[in-house]
Amino acid sequence: MLQDEKMYNSNLPIKYIVKEGRINKDYLLVVFSGFSEINAERKHAYNYMTPLKNLDCNKLFILDNYGPTGCYYFGENMNLEVESSVMSLITNIIRKNKIRYENVITAGSSKGGSAALYFGLKYNFGAVFAGAFQSKIADLISFRRPEAYKYLLGEEPNPTGHQMLNNIIYKQLNKEIFTKLYLISSKKDWQHPEHIQPFLNTLEEKQIPYLYYECEEMVDHSDIGRHFPDFFNKTSPKYILFS
Repeated sequence: MLQDEKMYNSNLPIKYIVKEGRINKDYLLVVFSGFSEINAERKHAYNYMTPLKNLDCNKLFILDNYGPTGCYYFGENMNLEVESSVMSLITNIIRKNKIRYENVITAGSSKGGSAALYFGLKYNFGAVFAGAFQSKIADLISFRRPEAYKYLLGEEPNPTGHQMLNNIIYKQLNKEIFTKLYLISSKKDWQHPEHIQPFLNTLEEKQIPYLYYECEEMVDHSDIGRHFPDFFNKTSPKYILFS
């Protein structure tokens, strides 16, 4: 186990690292992990621990280590066992530190951005920071991450499950939205036409407020890892303090 890594035992054990705020203890930042590179030795890794180390609030980094390379925090065959265990962990941290739901911020990029959107919207947290996320998850992993696709939807063709997974984030928009959305990507990201723009269009159609930053410096999807922390640090609410 990594230094400071802990195990939360719920329906499924969840690995996490928590960093307590020094002064600003009323807020919780939950950071979700993206995919590792296909040829990476470590298939499951935490994201943005170093770039966000000077952020003074409670920080919860959650590992997505189910499935060969992760499962968007859902669970095998979409049983949502990982999701329920992750939410149990988040709720535990919230209650332990007496944090209000509107003071919970979810964050991540790529797969982690999708998870940040899903959890932030579904559970009515205060804000979401999502970078270069996939809004139609099944379409992406069916050809890009087939190992994750099989873990989530099974070995056999599953058109119903495919459509359900594609719609799972959009479904969270079918209610009154109080969560503040801060989004970053680039038209140079090959995923933008299929995942970012349709989601922005839906937000517009439903008249859901959001802030979107078009990152001109990004030239490829993989560049989000370099630009997301800076976007977060510059855009995050002023009540978060930096030491």
